[in-house]
Formats: sequence, C-alpha cells, structure tokens
Amino acid sequence: MDRMVRVNELIKRELGRIVEYLICPELDALLTVTDVNTSPDLHHANVTFSVYGDDIQKSKAIQLFRDNRIEMQHEMSSHIRLKYTPVLHFALDDSLDKADRIFKILDDLGLEDE
Repeated sequence: MDRMVRVNELIKRELGRIVEYLICPELDALLTVTDVNTSPDLHHANVTFSVYGDDIQKSKAIQLFRDNRIEMQHEMSSHIRLKYTPVLHFALDDSLDKADRIFKILDDLGLEDE
C-alpha cells in the first residue's frame, strides 16, 4: 500500500474520532468524514465531509469545522506522529445530495421492477 494512502487513512480515522466528540454534540445531524487528501510534503490536508441534514445544518457544520480547526490539528498532532502536522482545509461533500436527487428522479419516473 502506498505511503500517502496509509497517511490519509490514518488522518481520516483520527479526525473521525475527534469529530465525534468535538463537532457532533453541537450538530443535530449525521456527519461523516468521507475523504482526506494530504499533500506529498504533509503541509496541507484537504478533508471532505458529508452532512445528512438540511442546509442550515450543513452551514453550521462548515462553521464548526472552521472554528475548531486549530484544536483539531492540535488533537491530531498529539495522536499521530508525522514529520509535519498538516493544516486542515475542509470542504462539504455533496455526493449524498446528488445520489438522493437521482433516486428521486428514478422514483418519479415510476418504473416498475421486472
């Protein structure tokens, strides 16, 4: 397995743990860290997350991630030993919304199972 894949999975797992006690209690929605993509020099990590909820909950989640970025980086650095602790950049993953839209369109077509 490639080193960067292992690093990304390690960061993703640790962020999932951190999000569970830092972000989730403040949010009334289902939240999942879906992907982490770390730069090869380990200075930056793009983190995508999905929120199963309405637009208000999604915007609140984005704000919570931004407000808690420093604390999350600090927590991550105390549990993961890397040469550098990457600066976290957050983005909302909208693939669940796209999938829901596709299923709704298919339901509206009224195709019967054969």
